[in-house]
Amino acid sequence: MSQSLLSCLLQRLNLNPPVLSAGELHTHRDLVARHWQEAGILRPANAATSFACADCGALRRVQIETGAATRGYISCAECGIVSQVELEMLRRWAIDPQTLLIKVFRAAEIEPAVSALAPPLWRVGKVSVSGRPKELLFALGRHRDANNAALHIITKRPRSLLFVPTEPDAADWSIDVSNTVVALQSVAGFEGGCFTFDRGYVEAALGGNGESSPAKKQIKRRAVRMANIEALRNEMIKHIRAAKNHAHDTQDRTGEAHLLPCPAKEEIARLAGVAPYDVTRCFRDEAGSDLNRLWDLAHDLDRLLSYRG
Repeated sequence: MSQSLLSCLLQRLNLNPPVLSAGELHTHRDLVARHWQEAGILRPANAATSFACADCGALRRVQIETGAATRGYISCAECGIVSQVELEMLRRWAIDPQTLLIKVFRAAEIEPAVSALAPPLWRVGKVSVSGRPKELLFALGRHRDANNAALHIITKRPRSLLFVPTEPDAADWSIDVSNTVVALQSVAGFEGGCFTFDRGYVEAALGGNGESSPAKKQIKRRAVRMANIEALRNEMIKHIRAAKNHAHDTQDRTGEAHLLPCPAKEEIARLAGVAPYDVTRCFRDEAGSDLNRLWDLAHDLDRLLSYRG
């Protein structure tokens, strides 16, 4: 099981409802079926009813034909093409957040007692740090707390340790709460059919009393870096989609595709709301490997023409 698939699952927790698609599980299907479905983390969900057009990427409704064989296809009015859809790729699995939390925190040698406090917030249990009990909470992305129900509960428990799915979620929550916030993305793993948990990372984050420790500041800086990487990634994808459309348009009009010039990294940063001095750090960060891939793609006309993102 690659760490990337676990990260994908944690990101999908913020969907409503939280689901994983067959495409996302495609290369790990046997492993997931054996470990995650049997554990109750994933369960079959309603199949998807739309599929992305291979040419323009737009979602189109899947039409089902029955007869000697059941087949699915999409018709894209924009591209003027009809494509057959492999029905297996429409399968989806629902994620059970509570079961996932139990499995992950048991890997930290904590016996969780998970209970819902508000629609996007759970109490996980308690852990002893330096001989003192520490309450553990888990919240979904800040945007899932539309009525601030979770925020009101968390602010009344400033000494609780707040876990969230991803680093961008940690950055968002850190703006509104004084709690130590840790992304499961940074401490949870899955190896050899078992979840792992970096308890040392969490203990360092708490730094004794959990208040303004150097480790906490470092984790908050890391959360901000991850949020910046995500913002830069989104801007790069916007440019690449525009560049792909430009290449196809010029090819249709002139017979020759032209490359849309890519803005400088500093301009990408401005559009993403990232400070210029942070751009190089984001591109050099291990978590920013996608940025370098997208940057190379933005300068490669042949690959842009066949890009399906």
